Amino acid sequence: MRCSCTRSNKVRYYRAEDVVEAYGDMRAMEMNGQIPCEDCGKATCADARLDLPSAMERSRITVRRLVEIKVVKRPVWRDE
Repeated sequence: MRCSCTRSNKVRYYRAEDVVEAYGDMRAMEMNGQIPCEDCGKATCADARLDLPSAMERSRITVRRLVEIKVVKRPVWRDE
């Protein structure tokens, strides 16, 4: 899967299995505007698409692998 950001002008490639594990079973078109860019932090600038590169292109690209999923816990307070 190819994700690019129009604001930071970065292109990253991910394995489709890793994207499904991290974000659930979504189509590439549904992911546009959902995945934030790691550089600028904006999700509205992200463009995701399923890309099948040729063998020559595959030798030149770096594919990012999912290592772990971190869950952030934040306290919610209520005044009494």
